[in-house]
Amino acid sequence: MKFLKHSILVASLPLLIFTGCNDLIDLDPNGQVTQEVALGTLEGYELSIVGAYRAGRDPYQSNPDCMFKNANDDLIKGGILLNDDNQVSAQARLNGAFNPDLGTSTRLWNSYLGGLNLCNTILANIDNAQGVNPNNPAQVARINVVKGEAYFFRAYFHYNLIVLYDNIPLVNTPPNPSAPDFSVKPGDKAAIWALIESDLKIARTLLSATPSMNGKLTKDTAGHLLAKTYLWLGKYAEAATTATEVINSGSHSLVPLNQVFSEKFQGNKEILLAWQFTKVEPGVSGEPTAARTAQQYIPLYDRVQGVGRAFPQGGRPWARLHPNSYYFSLFQNPDGRLAAWHKTVWNFDGGTPDAPEALPAGVTLGDPVTAANVGAASGYGIDAITPTTWKYHEAETLGRTIGDAYGFKEVVEFRLGETYLIAAEGYMRSGDNNTALVYINKLRERAYGNATHNFTFINEDVLLDEHARELGQEGVRWEMLKRLNLLVNRVKLYNPTAGPNVQPHHARWPIPRSFVQLTGFPQNEGYN
Repeated sequence: MKFLKHSILVASLPLLIFTGCNDLIDLDPNGQVTQEVALGTLEGYELSIVGAYRAGRDPYQSNPDCMFKNANDDLIKGGILLNDDNQVSAQARLNGAFNPDLGTSTRLWNSYLGGLNLCNTILANIDNAQGVNPNNPAQVARINVVKGEAYFFRAYFHYNLIVLYDNIPLVNTPPNPSAPDFSVKPGDKAAIWALIESDLKIARTLLSATPSMNGKLTKDTAGHLLAKTYLWLGKYAEAATTATEVINSGSHSLVPLNQVFSEKFQGNKEILLAWQFTKVEPGVSGEPTAARTAQQYIPLYDRVQGVGRAFPQGGRPWARLHPNSYYFSLFQNPDGRLAAWHKTVWNFDGGTPDAPEALPAGVTLGDPVTAANVGAASGYGIDAITPTTWKYHEAETLGRTIGDAYGFKEVVEFRLGETYLIAAEGYMRSGDNNTALVYINKLRERAYGNATHNFTFINEDVLLDEHARELGQEGVRWEMLKRLNLLVNRVKLYNPTAGPNVQPHHARWPIPRSFVQLTGFPQNEGYN
């Protein structure tokens, strides 16, 4: 099959920033790394594994793709400018454009399958790396780290594919360019989940306890994903035990609420995996390598007369998605997460020094914008200041300018707050509610500053609500609802944008039409 044979996908990787060694790799005219050059030496393997990090990070560098894990769960709604991006609109509305030709679906599928090919190529060859002395402990340790990363990412890509699409190929051997083309069939789901579990177990034994730099994998990264895998497999006791091991490893801890998503505290002790960006790393079209998440959730506040575009107000707004009213109804004061991780009030500031604006009648500097004084706001009214998440907000600390439609703050993939909830669910479903309460209440105590709001009982509804409060808009809600077979009903109930259109088949994404046509792979039911 041509795709699996040829898509190693190390193309356009910012490899050299991690190594500073521009003589280790040779790019052919298409930007692909040849196996002979990139994978011949230990240094080449260390360089090539960066391609797996890139395949994981890539969606967050794309405007249409960066919100794919949040676009249609039960906590979200479309923003004023949702229609400005047809692909985002299709994901958020689940309309007819959410189909096998959707660009986001094709890019995710191709990137993750390409990442699998890269990992398999590394795993099949690294033990024969040139110039390696098997009696050299330092070299063996370096090989083990790369193998641990390859095993983790093979699990990570399979995990994301099977969660999104259900029916996927099992890709556990490297591509063979000399083999004849052939049709592809869906892999056995039990075998795919078994490989994910096995790969993560191996990765835990090979990875380091602490990261060598921000964004690098650790044993706890693999342990966290393994615990999530156990929830999917219904191995609840194992999920609880594994999550508890991650929590008690000593390498990570919960941090104050205002540090979790702050650009000033990147790589804090709560983060288990976050995708890294930097202004100095060259990207595409002359722009730096940047995340596209910073502006997506910011409403059009600067359309309000007397409110200027400024970082404390949100920076450049794009108004694609926002938390919905159901989500905000779950918070009760004095839950500190409401203030720390959201913006619910905008204030009149008279515009900016280079673009001052007159204040509305009866308003003074610093007054909050309200339904009574928002004015027309370019025809948007109160929707221009709809409350929103602040988890992706970024100011100027990392070099972002007020006009930038991108940013450089890390995008959190896994953090310990989720690990606590995995432990709580695992213990609850194993029949140990008392221990489940210990773990879920650790998050309550951080949120409220004391134990006065701790839960005294736990069930699935309690878990779902606390999951929303702790992890809303972080890209993990959709998969939880799917796992619990609640996705369609809850989207119908609470999501005003996707609710009118959601159907049972939306619990799995459409297989890209190009892949189906090339390989004969069957399309998921409900799509044509």
